[in-house]
Amino acid sequence: MAVQTAALVGRGAELARLEERLAAARDGSPGMVVVAGDAGMGKTRFVRELADRATADGWTVLSGSCVELS
Repeated sequence: MAVQTAALVGRGAELARLEERLAAARDGSPGMVVVAGDAGMGKTRFVRELADRATADGWTVLSGSCVELS
């Protein structure tokens, strides 16, 4: 049974770097970020946290997903 919490644990430095990228984009500096890692490492939760923060900061966030075929 997986335990879920509302708090994002152990990704403060990574979130800070992506928030810096958002600030740079707001100032007109284009960029791209790829979030990659093994299955179960928390990529979805991490990106959801960043999207929530970006939305709270006035960004429009678009989200999508793929159909799992297996």
